[in-house]
Amino acid sequence: MKKALLLINDIRDFVDDDGAVTVDKPAQDLKDNIIRAILRLSRNDLLVLANDNRGGNQPRPEKKLFPPHALAGTASCQTVLADAVAGAKAPTITIKKQRYSAFHGTGLADMLRAAGTDKLYLAGLCTDIGVLHSAVAAYNFGFNTTVLGDCVAACDPQAHDFALRHFHNVLGFDITNSADL
Repeated sequence: MKKALLLINDIRDFVDDDGAVTVDKPAQDLKDNIIRAILRLSRNDLLVLANDNRGGNQPRPEKKLFPPHALAGTASCQTVLADAVAGAKAPTITIKKQRYSAFHGTGLADMLRAAGTDKLYLAGLCTDIGVLHSAVAAYNFGFNTTVLGDCVAACDPQAHDFALRHFHNVLGFDITNSADL
């Protein structure tokens, strides 16, 4: 079975203390679990980094809700786990996402299918925004998907819990942890 780990927005603006939209400590506490998940991938699997990368003049409805973040060409949209990614056995693809969902306008579904992905694992930030919208898209595209519960976090604990319940109760996804990947 070929697995793909979709790591959403594990970037400086979401993780670092001084990030523009930081999840702060809950995001920072995921580091060891996400590294474990990355290291459990084989060279037959796939690691996909879906990083917010805000550039150009595209309309962004969320601009009314959040300060400028993940600006193209800056360190703010770079992964915080560059060493772990560089040490991964699995080939790595980085997509620059412009919306909440990693699937929107990125060709991700086609990339996953072309790679022969049988099982998709979700990790990253924020559970109730980027991960949730990507999960709904994965469901709509028909991917066999599991959420790594110890590899997701949000600013709002209630929103985080809602999203986890939604993954399980509405989308039918399993919630496991990084040791089960």
